[in-house]
Amino acid sequence: MSPIILGEKYRDGITGFEGVATARYEFLHGCVRYCLEKGDKDGKPTELVVDEQRIEMLKTKKKPKATATTGGPRGSSRPIGG
Repeated sequence: MSPIILGEKYRDGITGFEGVATARYEFLHGCVRYCLEKGDKDGKPTELVVDEQRIEMLKTKKKPKATATTGGPRGSSRPIGG
């Protein structure tokens, strides 16, 4: 379970970019990245995708939820080819 909670505010420890975690990307070989997003002075969204290890928590209101595996080829009860 990741300590990063989508919808909460974080900082990239290298660039100092601060934003809300809006997406989690998990790659085939285990690399996990998060999208941090914030609005600029004109209200246009700005985003940065960073490795999980670079993220520092700024504040949180929620506790992480345990997620169950849902759907997909491994979660399907239907036989292959049937």
